Amino acid sequence: MLHPYNKSFAQTDLDMRRTKEDAAKTRQSLVDAALKLFGQRGYSGTTLRLIAEEAGCSRGPIYWH
Repeated sequence: MLHPYNKSFAQTDLDMRRTKEDAAKTRQSLVDAALKLFGQRGYSGTTLRLIAEEAGCSRGPIYWH
């Protein structure tokens, strides 16, 4: 049995895969968060960090989606 921190590459790759539905939900949560913040703070007052925090994710998905 492998220790959780010593997973094989193949197992880690499987753990990281997401479904299209998951990706669509993430994208929609980012769009919703951005629109909310743009309405509250304006475009120039909204940062990627704020959008990520509002959406409950890191900035990485913002760049991906």
